[in-house]
Amino acid sequence: MKKYLAAFALSVITAFNAALTYRSYSDSKAPKVVVERQVERTVERELIIDVKKHDLDKQMAVELIKSTVKVETRTSFGTGVILFSGQCQDVSKDSHYYTYIVTCAHVVHDSKKVQVRQFSYLDNREIVDEISSRGTVLLTDESRDLAIIEMKSNRKIGRAVSMVTKEDYQKMVVDDPIFAVGCPLGYPPYITRGNVACFDVPDHYGTPGNHIMISAPVMFGNSGGGAYTVDGKLLGIVRLLGGSPDGHIYNSAGFIVPVWVLDSWLRASEFGFILGEKDSSIEKMHEARAQEQKTQEELEKLFKSFPH
Repeated sequence: MKKYLAAFALSVITAFNAALTYRSYSDSKAPKVVVERQVERTVERELIIDVKKHDLDKQMAVELIKSTVKVETRTSFGTGVILFSGQCQDVSKDSHYYTYIVTCAHVVHDSKKVQVRQFSYLDNREIVDEISSRGTVLLTDESRDLAIIEMKSNRKIGRAVSMVTKEDYQKMVVDDPIFAVGCPLGYPPYITRGNVACFDVPDHYGTPGNHIMISAPVMFGNSGGGAYTVDGKLLGIVRLLGGSPDGHIYNSAGFIVPVWVLDSWLRASEFGFILGEKDSSIEKMHEARAQEQKTQEELEKLFKSFPH
C-alpha cells in the first residue's frame, strides 16, 4: 500500500512540476508572440501606406479630369489637355479669357475649327452638365504630332495642368506609376493606371523620337490626352496605341510624346507664356500669328499671279 501511495505522490509531484514548467514556458513565450504579431501588423501597415503612395490622391484625380476635354471634328474625336486659361496683360483692351489646349495633330487633322466638350460632375460621380464650345486650331506639327487649340470666352475654363520638371524626370525609373486620362471611344474622360515601361524609344512604326512607353491601358479616343505621374504632373501626351508589325493593336501599351518635346515646341512657336515666360504674352503671340497669316496670304497671291 505504501508503495502505491509513494508512486501516486511522485506522479502528482511530476505532473505539478510539468504544469509549472509549461506555464513558465508559455509565460516566457507569450510576450514574444505578442511582440511578433505587433511587428507583423506594423509591417502590414507600412506596406499598405507604401501601396497608397503609388496611387493618385482622390482630389488630384478629380482635378486631372477637370483638366481634360473631349475634342471633336466632323470625322474624328480625341482628347485635349488644358495648358493655360487666362487673360491678356492689358485687360482694358481685351477682357476675354483665352484657353489653350494641346492635343494630337492627327486628332484635328486639317480642321480649322473643332468642338470642345467639358463635363461637370455632381459629387464627382454623376455628369450633370456638358458644355460644348467652338475652338480654333492655331498650330499643328505633324512631325511631333501636336496641335494647339484656342478658345475665347468670358470666363476661365477648367484647370491648367503642371508639367514634370527636368529634375522630376531625372528621378523617374522604369515601373514608376503612370496615369492616363482621356476620352476612350468618345466617352467622358476617365483615368487608367499603369507604369512606365521604357524611356526614349521609337514608336511601333519605327518613327524616331524620344517617346515614352507606358502600360496604362489606352484606346481609340485617348489620343491627345495626358499621361501623369503620381504627383499629378504631366509627363506627356498620349499619341499611339501599342501594335505589332502584323497590324494587331494592344491597348495595354501606349506611346506618349514627352513634355520636353511639347515644351521646346511651345517656346519656339510664341507660346512661351503658357510656360510662364515673362517676355511672352497672348498679345505677342496673336501679333506673330497675324504676321504669319499675312505673309502666307501674300505668298499665295504671288503664286497665283504666276502664269501656269
